[in-house]
Amino acid sequence: MTTKAALSPAERDALRPIADQWKLDYQLALDDMRERPEGTLDQWIDTAWEKGFLDQLAPVIQNPEVRNARALMGRPAWRDRTDPVLYWRIQYALEYYRFSMHYTMAWGAAAEACGALLIALTKIEPRLVAFFPKMKHHGHRVAWQQRICELLMERARQALRALNATPHDPTFRKDSTGIFRGIPCVIDSICDDGTLWLKPDEPGPENSNILAVHDFMNGLTPDGKGLCPSLIDPALFIQAKGRDH
Repeated sequence: MTTKAALSPAERDALRPIADQWKLDYQLALDDMRERPEGTLDQWIDTAWEKGFLDQLAPVIQNPEVRNARALMGRPAWRDRTDPVLYWRIQYALEYYRFSMHYTMAWGAAAEACGALLIALTKIEPRLVAFFPKMKHHGHRVAWQQRICELLMERARQALRALNATPHDPTFRKDSTGIFRGIPCVIDSICDDGTLWLKPDEPGPENSNILAVHDFMNGLTPDGKGLCPSLIDPALFIQAKGRDH
């Protein structure tokens, strides 16, 4: 099968707008919201959830040309909309983005979807202040932006509950500790694709626990960089200390 690396620059340029049609549709939807002064914060969040996340990560693609373009450009769907794994990964992709705001540039699905939403909201300052009256809009903006992430995380939790899954509430942060497969572990990183990477909290003799965790991880990462968050038992993990805002 042809891969993105095998495509010529001209072929990539031709496929990119087809694979990224969701971005245009999302931007048009955000522009429409800006023209609606009566639009509520919930409606903004609904637009981001449907157009920015679901259409990007679990598109209902009827057009074979679009499906082929996405596959060739390395942008296939994460999962079907009826698969709980999709929503687990969206929840934690949002946590990755929320955490990254403090420290570095973020990338990935959540960054693309949230970035466009945040830019659109900054262009309607009076309405933004009405949406977040307790936030410091004219100074440090991270607080209300993180609140946006939390509202979108709640959409992911609602989707999981609708599929009879029990989501993590609250979402576990980086450095949370617990027991995974009988080994004390820490959430070492949360990846942009909404998966987790663990490391032993107390390495055993000759790093035996490190090897054990890596063996577990290698067998449990079928379509992401790390571990699906659903495999973390919340009863066995303790939330890392720290402020959300």
